[in-house]
Amino acid sequence: CQCEAHRKHRHHMRFGVTVAVSDPAYTKEKRGCETSILVGTLLPCGCRFLHEEIGRHIEPYEYQDVASDVANRWKTWLTAFCPEDEALQLALKQWLEERQRTGKFPINVTIHGIKSRNRTKDSRIENAQPAVNAGFWHYAPGLEKRLGEQPNTLGQLYQWPFSRKRDRADAFAYFEDAWTDFPVERDYEREVLNPDGDVLERLPGR
Repeated sequence: CQCEAHRKHRHHMRFGVTVAVSDPAYTKEKRGCETSILVGTLLPCGCRFLHEEIGRHIEPYEYQDVASDVANRWKTWLTAFCPEDEALQLALKQWLEERQRTGKFPINVTIHGIKSRNRTKDSRIENAQPAVNAGFWHYAPGLEKRLGEQPNTLGQLYQWPFSRKRDRADAFAYFEDAWTDFPVERDYEREVLNPDGDVLERLPGR
């Protein structure tokens, strides 16, 4: 991981917590909705990296294949796979757990359901905006903002609250919940940096 804004931050993925968040939309009446799977890393300095995004209509039987592929692709760094865990989506989580038992899903990755906790989709997205607006989020090449009829994650966040599509933005909002449950470790030496990324002081771990 590296970003132009913070060249002197220690952005190696081994220092952070990498999670996948997912908002499955698979019922027949939701054929216009996207099932979203996003992979991101939180670093101790507060920087966040978006590595991969998937957003399209995915049937239930296909979801477990797509989710397993994502988890296996990132298994070296992935701490947890976190699907929304509400109502019928609970069955998808159980299918992934069965795949893990049969060795088709990485055994080292925790399957952890995320609850909406009675928050509306718009309120979840609104709560995710401060970190984006503060410049803490960085994205991999190819994930640049895309608008139009099929906006990607950054496009949906940019257009919110007026975006017609917001499924990826909703999944994106679950990153902060996931990192609350799987916090980044700060036990090694901490560096105090100025806004330009220069090291001002080194402090012992906490």
